[in-house]
Amino acid sequence: MINYRIDNANERQPQVLRVNSTHSRFYFDQTEKTAEGMEEGETYTYWEAKFIETESTESDPLKLIQKAAIDQITAYDISSAVNEFSYGGFPMWLDKDTRNGLMMRFTAEESVGKTETTLWYAGVSFTIGITDGIAMLKALEVYASACYDNTELHKSQVLAMTDPEDVIAFDITAGYPEKLSF
Repeated sequence: MINYRIDNANERQPQVLRVNSTHSRFYFDQTEKTAEGMEEGETYTYWEAKFIETESTESDPLKLIQKAAIDQITAYDISSAVNEFSYGGFPMWLDKDTRNGLMMRFTAEESVGKTETTLWYAGVSFTIGITDGIAMLKALEVYASACYDNTELHKSQVLAMTDPEDVIAFDITAGYPEKLSF
């Protein structure tokens, strides 16, 4: 888990501040600011610090941010933003094991002369032509492979970065193929 927040302090904060044994805080942008005080004409100086707090004991700022980014990439990869297609307007996802099982089923049914089969998803049945079903599963496999490749590319790019601010600015949603619709 990673939280981005803004904190105000009377002095500049160290880059990494151990919060406790399970959390770390990384200050990545600190700006000295001046504000009006309680009495007229009085001013005071404070630091506005943007920071990231994570559930980690890592003390190296770069490794801390990289781990948080990898966690976010992984979470995005398994979300419906990536793992979803539509069939007849109905959103669904078939994991690799299900796709493999359906491919075996469709191929077996086709070999005995069947031309249609039933696809079940979330308690709903869909009648589908076996040839269309096989083509759909092949397209899904290509889509899933492209998504996997993009996710792994993102992880390697993040791990190759040497500046925590570059990692923070990295767009984890870029480069994924457009969702499929059948």
